[in-house]
Amino acid sequence: MRIKDSIKILVSLSLIIIILIYLYKEGIFNVVRQCDLFDFGILVLLTFSGYIVAGYQLFFLVKVQNEVSLKLSDLVLLPFSMSLFAYIIPANGGLLYSVFFLGKKYHVDSSKGFSIGIFSIYTSFIITGIIGLVVSVILGKIISWLMIVSLVCILSPWVVILCNRLYQRISFKKDSFLHRLQNYVNKVIVSSNDLIINKTTLFITIIINLLLILLLYSSYYWLTLIFGITISPVSLVFLMLLLRISSLIRILPGNLGIEELFAAGIFGLIGKDPAMGLLFALFIRLSAIVLFTPLGIFHTVFNLRYFTKGDFRSLLK
Repeated sequence: MRIKDSIKILVSLSLIIIILIYLYKEGIFNVVRQCDLFDFGILVLLTFSGYIVAGYQLFFLVKVQNEVSLKLSDLVLLPFSMSLFAYIIPANGGLLYSVFFLGKKYHVDSSKGFSIGIFSIYTSFIITGIIGLVVSVILGKIISWLMIVSLVCILSPWVVILCNRLYQRISFKKDSFLHRLQNYVNKVIVSSNDLIINKTTLFITIIINLLLILLLYSSYYWLTLIFGITISPVSLVFLMLLLRISSLIRILPGNLGIEELFAAGIFGLIGKDPAMGLLFALFIRLSAIVLFTPLGIFHTVFNLRYFTKGDFRSLLK
């Protein structure tokens, strides 16, 4: 493992330890007693439903782009393995593992695999941005940071396309590493563009993303009921959208610590106790961990026959 990856892991663990110590000193853990096994079970069920929907989205996009059907076991369990590797590989580990897995088991070209991930991020940003604009209008904050962030989200795919076109104008020595990288990046972007201009594919993916957002909203609403916190539906949507954006940009393993601090900041913006924001994010993370740890390990071990030791070494480098 590279030194910078070790540093990222150390930073994540340090952030979580600091957060837990802070919550303990603030007495927030007393609030946790309000959550019984049934309450947490409902939260886990909502999280599990989100994984299944995400699995279907991956199944659909692989089918559309590569005319390959994922097995039912992979449709259900691959998203859990992706979450597991999001913690093992410091940055965007889930995406890297999905590309690696699809290539080894289904012979999907890596550029196609990455393009599916890029397209999924495209649609997530666009939908998040549109909902953000609606919330801005409802809140009467036409000129605000939320409006700016929403517009950036909506326009982000076209910014990527423009940057790629400019990048392709640069001349590199033929067959050099930079030249091969340039061609590879272009293949990824062009493949993702093919998905986004397909109206049927885009429409179905938007519907799937809206369902994912609804499940995420339900999870946050359920937490407000558990902990007895009053948050208006609009503020809850605002909270959820910004946290969704932060989850799409991963710089640390699983964004461990980053999303919790982000949640605390957003809670402060809407006039709530930032410590409760930390607790919310921790509970959302915990509901995922109890699922992807056993199911992700099971799925990975079950599919080891498709890989060699060298495959995993190259993935983890």
